[in-house]
Amino acid sequence: VSEAKYRTDASFLANEILGQMWANRANIAQYQFPGGANNDMIAWTNKVIAAMPDGAANPPQITIASVAGANPSGAAPYTVHNVTVVVRWRLPADVSAGRAARNFTTTAQMQVCASNLC
Repeated sequence: VSEAKYRTDASFLANEILGQMWANRANIAQYQFPGGANNDMIAWTNKVIAAMPDGAANPPQITIASVAGANPSGAAPYTVHNVTVVVRWRLPADVSAGRAARNFTTTAQMQVCASNLC
């Protein structure tokens, strides 16, 4: 299996969890990994570990940095969540050669409003 296949798989998996997070923005903090407690995130993490070579030794990472904001129009305040998803893997040749894990990294910004007035 080629490097391109795993990079494509990693891209798909990263975007899959971003879609789940977008649909569940109100609970975004629970998607942090390691450390989160969201059932969707846990199922996704297990899926990534199973799909990517040497996935158990190189689990994915999800980091969330949140920044509070205020609308200049006086509308409800909001929080911008800067999300980074890293999917990692090591091909068998990488493992035997002692090379570091390869990775696919993507970022997204998700805005969560204090009410529906944003």
